[in-house]
Amino acid sequence: NNIEILSYLGQTFNEVGDLNMSEIYYQEGLNIDPTDNFINQKLGELYFNSKRINLANERLKVLNSCNCQEYINLKTIFEKN
Repeated sequence: NNIEILSYLGQTFNEVGDLNMSEIYYQEGLNIDPTDNFINQKLGELYFNSKRINLANERLKVLNSCNCQEYINLKTIFEKN
């Protein structure tokens, strides 16, 4: 139940191309803290890259009010594509 470990595991699996495991760990992290900026950004990127734009948009909406770099990073992905 450590959000940092779950976040690292999600990122690691994402980097090796195992998007299913990455998504599982990111979701577990959001079960602990649904507003975690980093996980919302990374999960949004995963959804965007796997063509699940509606789900990616949901992550962007969560980040909308944070006025943070994670929001800008995810929004930039939408704008570039």
